[in-house]
Formats: sequence, structure tokens, C-alpha cells
Amino acid sequence: MYLRNPDYMPRDEMPSGSTGGRKAHLDKVIWRYALDPRETAEDLAAGEIDWRDQPPPEFIPKIKQNPDLQTFAIDPLGTQGWLRPNCLHPPFNNNKAREALLHMMDQVTYLAWAVGQAEYYRPCYSVFACGGPYTTTVGAEPMMEHKLGGAARAGVGL
Repeated sequence: MYLRNPDYMPRDEMPSGSTGGRKAHLDKVIWRYALDPRETAEDLAAGEIDWRDQPPPEFIPKIKQNPDLQTFAIDPLGTQGWLRPNCLHPPFNNNKAREALLHMMDQVTYLAWAVGQAEYYRPCYSVFACGGPYTTTVGAEPMMEHKLGGAARAGVGL
């Protein structure tokens, strides 16, 4: 729990990023760790909590149905997951096996399994964050095409 410090005097300047004057607009902030996402969603809908960071995607439609609640993306670029095989141990200590894996993986399928609702994910075939200044699909053809025949052509007996 964080309580407002009655002796705090903000600097008389505009905030800028993580610097500048800060005004405390709340008297108290309570951070509560909740294990059960269903309980947290119910508490949010009942007004017992004011904010839920990254609710599970299956709860977002219910949150959107409540006119007193709103959802928003904190980071428009989203997050980017990685599959990184351990190149120290077989079979992925073989460069051809890692190349074959590129042809075998289907991002859209894995995203659908992990997230469930297509409106909350997007495939990204860039090593750098999609939507950022360094986005590129150069060299990403094996991931984009998703052809199992490409895995066989990589030279690994599957």
C-alpha cells in the first residue's frame, strides 16, 4: 500500500517522461496480487478494484460489456514472443534442424492456441518488433510461407 506523503511538495515544472514535477492525485494506492483471474474480473465489474493490468483475453469481452469499464492497449506495439531452441543439444545443435524448424512453425496457429481470440494477436515475421522503426521481413520467407516441404529441403531427415 502506498499512502500520500503529506510533506511532499512537487517541483514547479512540467513532468517530462520520468522527470519533472509530479502531483499526487490519490490519497492511497493498494496493490493487490490476485491469483484467480475470474475473481479479479468479478471484483473489477463490482467496482471493488479500479484497474486490472493485462486481463486474460477470455475476460476482455465481459469487461467491454460493462459501460463503467474500459480497455486500452498500453503499448501499441504489443509484446513479441520467441521460440529459441537450445543450440547446444541435439537435434538443434544442427543448423539444418533449426532451419527446418523455421519452415515447420506456424505463428498463426500458435498464437491462436495461446491467445485464442484473433483480435488480440497479430503475427510478426520480423526479428525486431513489428510496427517499430526497425521492422523488416528480410530473411523471414521460411516463417511466412510455412511449407513443410521446405523443412525436408533443409536437409534434415524428419
